[in-house]
Amino acid sequence: MGALPVEYDADCGMCADNDGASVIDGELFLSFISRQSDKMISYAHWALNQNAGFVLTRPFLGKMNLEATMVEEIMDEYGAMNSTEWVDYRRAVASLKCFTAVAYNLLYLKYQVPCYRLISIKEDFGFSIHAILENLRSVLLNSFKELVRQEEIHRLSWTNIDPDFTDRMPGGRLSDNKPRRTLENPGKTVVHLATSFLNLSDDSCLFELYKRVPEKEYEDFFPDILGEARIRRMEYKFHSLQSDYDTFISDSNIEQIDGNLPILRGHVSIIFHLLEISTLLSHYYERHLHHVSFSPIDRKLILHMLVDFSLAFVSRFLSSARNLCREMIKEYAEQGTILVPVPSYRGFHVRPSTLVSKIVVHYGSDVYLKMDDGCVYNAGSPLELFRVNEAINARKRKMVLGKIEKILSDVGAVEPAERSFRDAAQKILYMLMEDKAIIMYESDLSLEEVGYNAEESFPEYVKRAITHALAMGRIDIRTDLKVEFVGDKRVLFDIQLLAETGYGEDQYGNNIMLPKALSYLRR
Repeated sequence: MGALPVEYDADCGMCADNDGASVIDGELFLSFISRQSDKMISYAHWALNQNAGFVLTRPFLGKMNLEATMVEEIMDEYGAMNSTEWVDYRRAVASLKCFTAVAYNLLYLKYQVPCYRLISIKEDFGFSIHAILENLRSVLLNSFKELVRQEEIHRLSWTNIDPDFTDRMPGGRLSDNKPRRTLENPGKTVVHLATSFLNLSDDSCLFELYKRVPEKEYEDFFPDILGEARIRRMEYKFHSLQSDYDTFISDSNIEQIDGNLPILRGHVSIIFHLLEISTLLSHYYERHLHHVSFSPIDRKLILHMLVDFSLAFVSRFLSSARNLCREMIKEYAEQGTILVPVPSYRGFHVRPSTLVSKIVVHYGSDVYLKMDDGCVYNAGSPLELFRVNEAINARKRKMVLGKIEKILSDVGAVEPAERSFRDAAQKILYMLMEDKAIIMYESDLSLEEVGYNAEESFPEYVKRAITHALAMGRIDIRTDLKVEFVGDKRVLFDIQLLAETGYGEDQYGNNIMLPKALSYLRR
């Protein structure tokens, strides 16, 4: 059965059938795609004719990428990936689109890096760019050869050209004479930018794969770790961070006053462009290196460019700017103080201490917990907060022993014998519970483990029994003790919110839901 009647729109180069389901005539599509591919194929022939003199330049890469992108989009509209006749041509175009974009971005970084104010790193970034560009030159020449082979298979026509793709630029820069905006209170914006950078750097496990995994195992991390989706999300976040900087900080007086800001901008920008490259490479690997008849690049080489170059330098530039961001937060963050109650269940044990420290780390600020005895603890360290319990428990014991002295008369005289001491101490514990001075976590509280010592008095025995029960987690002493946190007001606000919701647990240590504003603690 012949093809249904087809209408052809010469202006836009699109084909449309009467019912939207017809198959386009083969000769008509061949003629159409030949015209659309003319410049792309011509550029490929031109590059191959240069032989050893072929040099990667931005004019060439930009124009080739533009043509390849257009042809790829057209072929996708016609379903070329599902056509046995055209799928290989579509894949050859995809390789051109990907690797011209990667090479263009690398050339951009090569020329732009001297303009960035970057903190020095151990590795030579410029040398690494040069090495990757040499690899890409070979990859692109292979791509051109495959495109020409496909052109010959399909008998596509092309125009012989003699363009000028040199990348000669006059030296110097334009005068920096634009009036600067005046920012009266930039602190909030600067702190947001620095904090966001630190939070994004927390995902460094993605970028440091080259440190932990042998190169031969890189492929095992697709797509869960090195997948396009995850890398693209990070690219978007750094792009947003760069946009925030350009919107609120660029062209302002604060950028001239604070020399750290351009340094931060340089790191955000270079990381963003490296992630752009990473996204392109991971997309090509996932989409075009499986079940293909041709690839201009070896799998190991693309993984090397992705992991050992692009993501590795993302990690290095992230690490080099972390201390800078912390110093900026210290300088601009507004300081404050709050008083919050001690966690009702076992004080600052693992869960509340971990949640408090996560809040501090999230914002990248220095925050301290202060006791009224003058002791100061780093709230960003769970281990430091654990130490607070030593002082808190000492106060709890002192407070409850004061109550014990008041009720000893109700117990009466106690014979200096093991059973008498144990029974009387247990009775006191139950009296304290009825008075809501302590919380018992076991319905049958036994003191069998607290041995009798004939040399100690009964009050001393009770003190030791209380200490033992506390240490074993069988009881806790109710208290209205409060502690003071000092530091960044943003952090203090979230700690206050955490304290108001029980530090993530009820009085018996059961996990409770945190408010939406603290959802980042559950990631």
